[in-house]
Amino acid sequence: MLFLLVFFIPFTGMKGLPAMGEMKGEFHVYPAILMVFLGVLYTILKLPKLNRSFLLMLIPFAVVVLGIFANYSNIISQPEFKYSDGLSRLFSQSTVLVFYLLVTYSLLVVFKKDSVETIVNVCISAIFSSFYVLSAYCIFEIPYVIGFDFTNPLLDMYSNVFRAEEYREYLRRLRGLSFEAPSLANYLSIVVVATIYRARHSGKKYWLLYLWIAVLISLSYSRTAILTIIIITLAYALFYGLTKSIKTRAFYFLISIFLFISIVLLDLSSGGNGTEYLISKIKSISIDTTDDYHLASNLGRWGSQYAAVAIGLDNWIFGVGIGQSGFYLPSYYPDWAFGSFQVRNWSNSLDPLWPPIFSIYTRIFSELGSIGLALFMTFNVVLILKLKSIITQSKNVQDKYLAVLLLSLMVLSLILFAQFGSFRLLIYWISIFLAMKLISEQRMRNE
Repeated sequence: MLFLLVFFIPFTGMKGLPAMGEMKGEFHVYPAILMVFLGVLYTILKLPKLNRSFLLMLIPFAVVVLGIFANYSNIISQPEFKYSDGLSRLFSQSTVLVFYLLVTYSLLVVFKKDSVETIVNVCISAIFSSFYVLSAYCIFEIPYVIGFDFTNPLLDMYSNVFRAEEYREYLRRLRGLSFEAPSLANYLSIVVVATIYRARHSGKKYWLLYLWIAVLISLSYSRTAILTIIIITLAYALFYGLTKSIKTRAFYFLISIFLFISIVLLDLSSGGNGTEYLISKIKSISIDTTDDYHLASNLGRWGSQYAAVAIGLDNWIFGVGIGQSGFYLPSYYPDWAFGSFQVRNWSNSLDPLWPPIFSIYTRIFSELGSIGLALFMTFNVVLILKLKSIITQSKNVQDKYLAVLLLSLMVLSLILFAQFGSFRLLIYWISIFLAMKLISEQRMRNE
């Protein structure tokens, strides 16, 4: 069950059950439902003792409940917008959060007797299995990305069977089994972490795999993923370079050099001077970019962030209530944001697309206030510091490696959350489940 849960992470934008709401297109939701069922069954039969870290995790959720009570009168009186009212949004978004809390709880209960190392091995195997399936699909998609259409019938066949809706990227970006290129890039960032973790056992094999992942990320043209893979690799190079043998140091040093040379060569191949590619990627996130495609996206993203922060400042204690930010966003968008057709569509009550917030942090601030954001960040910082403690103090080498892996996945999840405004980021919940379990194992050994 855990294998399937992780295996289906890259399968997004799929046909699913309408009753699942915004989660219907995420294939991992369906094995997750079975996992929750097992968790409930184990609870009824065995009444397990709750993990201490999970109890700490419930504190931010308590703020959600307080926020509902504090804003209840506004929620029930919220006028209909885009065919939704306050209560329906409250129910749908609370359901998403509760669902993933239950998934995390169920994982802790069902795998209580299994070691973290065993569980991690299952997760890593699932990640690589899904990556190999993804790679096979990408082989047929790459010709389309580079300008050829002879594989389109095969791509259309897959889309007609599995995808909820079809669209063609006019920029011809690689998107694999995901609905959009950024979703693919986010998943590939996870594979990078798994690859570097496995590379310590078989460097040459995973070095080639790393090259292939880098090619796929570059073809997705994801600005976030390119920067993320650089940060992750350099962080690993620093950690292993300072703590391991000369051979290991050399391996990660070569990866770092490869990243730098790749960027320079990519820029030179397109007529640049060697640094223009990286500089252009940095500039492309600005609202002053001259790229019309990125301009519309950037105005929408930065405009929604600006509006979300403004909502949070006006409702700084408990926010406006979970799921309610979309009702307020149109009146908080800055004037310059309306230069994007996306913002105009989000503000149009007749357009069905709900106004998004492209960061979980600004969304929490707007919907759960400063208290909710502070508790969410505190929970994550506490886990990260405990993992760091294992890395620096544990005498078990394997535990150190596991802590580095989980710390990497947690940091990666928090980076992805900076441009993902939903709680349905599965890798985050799996990371904190494994982190809580590893911390619990360490505490039991020390008692």
